[in-house]
Amino acid sequence: STLGDKPDHLNRPVSFRFIHFLIHSLLHFLYDRNYFSDDDLKQHFKLPTNTYFYDHFEKDYDLLCQTSIDPQQCYIWLYKLLNHLIDDEFNKQGLLNTNENIIEIEQLIEQKLIFKHINSIDNEIIEYKKAYAEYIQKQQT
Repeated sequence: STLGDKPDHLNRPVSFRFIHFLIHSLLHFLYDRNYFSDDDLKQHFKLPTNTYFYDHFEKDYDLLCQTSIDPQQCYIWLYKLLNHLIDDEFNKQGLLNTNENIIEIEQLIEQKLIFKHINSIDNEIIEYKKAYAEYIQKQQT
């Protein structure tokens, strides 16, 4: 996959990449915590290696970081996006059991999360670092 990949229902490749990053990180976590076995990966998922989810997580992360002026700091922007995912607007009832439901949640993430923060990645990294430093300082006093 490349940085420019995206499905038709999303407007920006970074949205697609972030969603893939989430999916691969969750699937890797489930495998790492033994919710999936090696046999599950080979027989049910038809994956070539047991590092598939981790490898794709790493690739997604690398591609996401290419969207930032400072790729070494993009993890801060990702933390901010992940923090916003717990906001009420992302708390939706239902199942992701149809293509329509999946498209709906992917478009919600793109419109309410990615679009809201994409134009200011580098400024938000600076702001987030400052807020985190202030938080740590308060915790230490």
